[in-house]
Amino acid sequence: MEKDFNVTDKCIVSRHYMANVSKKLGETVKMVDKGLYFIINRPRQYGKTTMLNTLEDVLRARGDYFVFSTYNEHKYIIELKRWYGEVYHEKGVKQLCNYLDIQEEKTGFLVIFEYNKVKSWHKEWIERDGKRIFAVWV
Repeated sequence: MEKDFNVTDKCIVSRHYMANVSKKLGETVKMVDKGLYFIINRPRQYGKTTMLNTLEDVLRARGDYFVFSTYNEHKYIIELKRWYGEVYHEKGVKQLCNYLDIQEEKTGFLVIFEYNKVKSWHKEWIERDGKRIFAVWV
């Protein structure tokens, strides 16, 4: 597939020409780790969104930061957890409720990764502390 310029959505390396954000990304991760703030002020098509999307992916993969996304000015509070049993599941639900309180939201999403040979592949709505959480096991 021939690459093109994408100006409307998240860039995909195999489909779009992209700015190289690796140096900026490394510096920004160090700033986040130190608890510092940062501002990205560049003209159009300079890699701002690509850098923020990549930063989000890196921080989520590390698992030591909570990252939430906005889309069309709406927040989606999403927590990713690995299944370690019911006790840890309850801790994850409580943690997500705390994030929802911080962000003043009533609805959140919980994705639970099961690494069992036989997966349950189910979903449910959880009502807790006035919050609605859509949980899915994958």
